Amino acid sequence: MKYPQISWYIDHDELLDHFTLSAKERHLLTQWRKEANILGFAVVLKSFVFLGFPPRNKENIPASVVSWVSGQLDLDAGLLREYRWKDDNVWDAHLAAIRTFTGFRPCNESDVQELVQWLVCRAGKHYPSRQEMFSSAIQRCRHLCLELPAEKEFRRLVNSAWQQFLNWISQKISDRLYPEILEKMDRCLNTAPAETERYEWLKAHPGKFGMKSLKLEIKRLEFIKEFSIRSDIHLMDVPAEMLKLLRDRAFPEGAYQMKRHPPHIRYALMTILLHFRQMEVTDNIVGIFLHLIRRIDKKADQSLENKLIKNIKNVYGKQEILYKMAKAATQHPHAPVEDTVFPVVGEDVLYKIIEEYEGRELVYENSRAKEKKNKYSRFYRQMMKPVMETLVFRANNPAHKPLLDGIALVRKYLDKKHVHYPQTEEVPENLLSGDLKKRLCSR
Repeated sequence: MKYPQISWYIDHDELLDHFTLSAKERHLLTQWRKEANILGFAVVLKSFVFLGFPPRNKENIPASVVSWVSGQLDLDAGLLREYRWKDDNVWDAHLAAIRTFTGFRPCNESDVQELVQWLVCRAGKHYPSRQEMFSSAIQRCRHLCLELPAEKEFRRLVNSAWQQFLNWISQKISDRLYPEILEKMDRCLNTAPAETERYEWLKAHPGKFGMKSLKLEIKRLEFIKEFSIRSDIHLMDVPAEMLKLLRDRAFPEGAYQMKRHPPHIRYALMTILLHFRQMEVTDNIVGIFLHLIRRIDKKADQSLENKLIKNIKNVYGKQEILYKMAKAATQHPHAPVEDTVFPVVGEDVLYKIIEEYEGRELVYENSRAKEKKNKYSRFYRQMMKPVMETLVFRANNPAHKPLLDGIALVRKYLDKKHVHYPQTEEVPENLLSGDLKKRLCSR
């Protein structure tokens, strides 16, 4: 909600709803004699009810509103030019009559303090942003029949309430932090010149996906976990919208800007930043891990395709050889092979093809599984141990239990050098497919 004002492009429906004089309002007009004062009082009255405060200037009232009100009174709209605005006994009398009729009154210092306190007390649950607090303050003033102060003054009032709320919530977060956590935060911000700036490194992007970036993100997550920030303790009762708002405020700030804040605000912003960075870096690790798994698949397929293409080219012109054999066999279907095929292709060529494929694995999926295993064993296996030791896997869905059991099994043998799991281990069959499942079933 913006600060109330009468739009210069107000439509007919709004005029009908908000600027039509009621019977009681028409009765008020009988106490004024001059037509200019009658029109002026009517325009100010309807504008006051619409805005929640008396119009600041005559120029702020659109001509369409004046024409609409004057038309109801059968008066010339030009009479408003004769109406004296403010600093006049008639104006004071009109304003007093309007306040008596509407029940509104100006805000005093006590009202302002109570409004600020009310906003601060309700902010945590009801206003995730400063703009929503501003809108609520307008509605509160209307509910209490308090005239809104001038826009700049009113915004300063709301900004003061918002800042008090931020100070209060920052102090609450800061008070929950142990001294050792505060000390770690200070060390993170006060990096020595010869050292890497830990604070900027903490916020850095992982860069190009690969084994190097995976290890770097794991190292970054381990560093964040050293602060021991727990949302259920340190950020308890802080609305999610407020956490995101403070995170957006903290993230762009450098170490110098962060250190300029008062201690309670600095520690609160650091806590929220670490909270979100832990989630973001965890997501990065998972994303890179899945990317590398897809890379294993892709490289295995490429390697297998290269090998198959190479094997196919061992004997040149297989398609032409097949064509010649097919044509010779169909033209003389009952003749012996040595009389029909050998003269066309040649017995030695056929023997070469047999030698080429003799003893080789022709099942594509089996060969693909072997290629994936080779890629994983030679290079990518090194990523499994740090990932499994860093991430925590949970699931509420019972259907995911086999997956958790499989992860637990992998984690159990991370430090072992065995090629195969022991016979006594239960491998979840739901997680196996293709060649792996066939091998397990054939044991």
